[in-house]
Amino acid sequence: MVPCASARGGDAARAKWGWTVKESATHAPLAVLTARVLCLLALLAIVSSSWAATARAQPADTGTEADGSTYERLVREGIVEFEAGRYTEARVLFERAHAIAPSSRTDRAIGMVAFEQRNYVEAVQRFEAALKDAHKPLPPDLRASTTDLLRRARAMLASYVLDVLPTDAKVEVDGGPAFIEGNVLHLDPGEHVVRATAQGYVPMQRRVRVEGQLGERLVLHLQRVGATPVSLGPTAPRAEAPTGRARPIPRWAFWSGVGATAALGGVLVWSGLDAKSRNSDYEDFSVAGADPGESKRLYDRVRSAEKRTNALIGATAGVGALTVVAAFFTDFHRDRDDASSSTTSRVSFGPTGLFFDLRHRF
Repeated sequence: MVPCASARGGDAARAKWGWTVKESATHAPLAVLTARVLCLLALLAIVSSSWAATARAQPADTGTEADGSTYERLVREGIVEFEAGRYTEARVLFERAHAIAPSSRTDRAIGMVAFEQRNYVEAVQRFEAALKDAHKPLPPDLRASTTDLLRRARAMLASYVLDVLPTDAKVEVDGGPAFIEGNVLHLDPGEHVVRATAQGYVPMQRRVRVEGQLGERLVLHLQRVGATPVSLGPTAPRAEAPTGRARPIPRWAFWSGVGATAALGGVLVWSGLDAKSRNSDYEDFSVAGADPGESKRLYDRVRSAEKRTNALIGATAGVGALTVVAAFFTDFHRDRDDASSSTTSRVSFGPTGLFFDLRHRF
């Protein structure tokens, strides 16, 4: 007896991306169906349900094949955009491919884009996800390069040791999830808002400026709703919310240095002129052929003036140099917001070595 149901084809494997595409269903010839009209009438319910099932299966198979083609196209276009330095466009394409078929390769690709965009927190998370993917693990060469990229991305992160109460408080950074390992909060360079919330407690946030901190404490002690706020003292905010700035030097200290430099400079000018005058007297007296004892006395006066002048030169130069250095650490805008006028120092590790950066805004 010839079956009334249609036959299904096998699946075809695509080695490059590991997709499995099902062949669409084929129906029996019309002549056979006509010859078996009595069979069809008897099995009308079964045939109808089979046709309905076939009709439902065909769009799903077509969708799978279309998804595979779309995935490959998105990956190809993403690589082109990445190589051209258009990282925003590459991110969009790689994320669309990842939404279709998440894998270690798409995680790695998005991590590479994040690294180039200096989003080192996301880069670390993506690289670690790619290395941990056991379903479709990276080959040895890609695994080695991803491990190196992970090391470089971690070197760019700043780390804070969190001191949070209550301990189950939720910590967010810039309104999104925080990257916390144990009790260590990792942040990208730049300014961030760190917020802690807990049920029954008043939310608390700290604005921090990241300039390469390693191991500094960030205190977020929440107060219960209705509790009396606890004063932390005048120095507590600076200790709880480190910003990476050098401690400012009072303006009076800087201007005292300027005044001392000016005073020493004035004395130096007088001493130089006095030494020159004494030297002229000595030369005139020597030419006249006067008493040798008087000549020696004048010579000693010249030497004394020269030693005094040399000492004043050293003192003036030293005080002046200290005053110039103090200018970089003096808060000339005490009435403004700290973020708009400050001295910042940064030590960072990059692919090519160690970098030190000192900046001051006047």
